[in-house]
Amino acid sequence: MATKLTLFQLYLELFHPFRWMRISVWIGITITTVFYVAASITQIVLTIPRKGESWLLHANSHAERAAQMNGIPFAAVGLVIDVYLLILPIKAVMDLQLPLKRKIGVGMVFLTGLL
Repeated sequence: MATKLTLFQLYLELFHPFRWMRISVWIGITITTVFYVAASITQIVLTIPRKGESWLLHANSHAERAAQMNGIPFAAVGLVIDVYLLILPIKAVMDLQLPLKRKIGVGMVFLTGLL
């Protein structure tokens, strides 16, 4: 969460003149924060043993299996946020008043995030 919020903050500073970018970044910050806080609380609640339950007994419980099954949707939402983080600066660079060759060069810098 902290890394994604840092990237959103960077985009906010780099592309501040674009109103659509400020709105998009604040939407991304809100969704990322709400999602990761909710996901963290859910995982904590599901993975901590209940009163009177040992860690070993809890490791094979229904709640622990549910916590493991939550990994798939959590990863999917994380991927969507990552793609959003990748697309935002590319769109902003294309809106800059630069020669095409320079736009491609700057866009390639942001595309290093694919690595």
